[in-house]
Amino acid sequence: MQKETEEHIDILKNENNDQCLLIENLKNQLEISNRQKEEDQKSRDEADRIIMTKESQVEVLNDELLVMSNEIISIKNEFKKFMLDIGDSFPEMKNLYDQSNSYGKVYNLLFYTLEGMIKFNELNPHLVNAIHCLKTLAENTKPKCVLTSFNLCDYENSHGEIYGNEEGSKVMIQTSCKCVFHTSCLKAALVINGYNFNDNNHGLIDFKCPKCNKQASVNL
Repeated sequence: MQKETEEHIDILKNENNDQCLLIENLKNQLEISNRQKEEDQKSRDEADRIIMTKESQVEVLNDELLVMSNEIISIKNEFKKFMLDIGDSFPEMKNLYDQSNSYGKVYNLLFYTLEGMIKFNELNPHLVNAIHCLKTLAENTKPKCVLTSFNLCDYENSHGEIYGNEEGSKVMIQTSCKCVFHTSCLKAALVINGYNFNDNNHGLIDFKCPKCNKQASVNL
């Protein structure tokens, strides 16, 4: 009887050990599963962050495109009105303009623009408006520092918000890899990446571009 009892106890112990191992395995699997969920959530959060950043950049680009499109339409409309005014004031221009080559057209347009200034003692208001719109268009189509997309530009962030020192130099420079930077932004990025400007004696520097990661060179 005692022997049977001891055997039964051993069986129960073994079953208990098996259950403990099973529970431990389940705990490990649960821990692994939870870690995987956390990593998946981090990946989803990062993906959401990237999507939000890209959407903001697209929104900024769409706003810029709308401004550019409106300015182009305004330039065309104002220039058409200007041409009509010139034609009304100087009827002889039309035949000369239509019969001229490209150089002649430009010459005649400039000539009668100056004649209009002399005749009316002012620049045609439609031409003034066209020039103003053209200036606005040029301001909105200037190349941007590629570091704006990383929020590392000294003057503008990825949302198009302007900040920084208004008196600072905003000189732009293009590297051999075709990326465009503010000179000050590129220098700061290179210093952060360990570039030593004291080793540069000739102005031309070789470096790994902080934007496209290509080997590049530029005169600074």
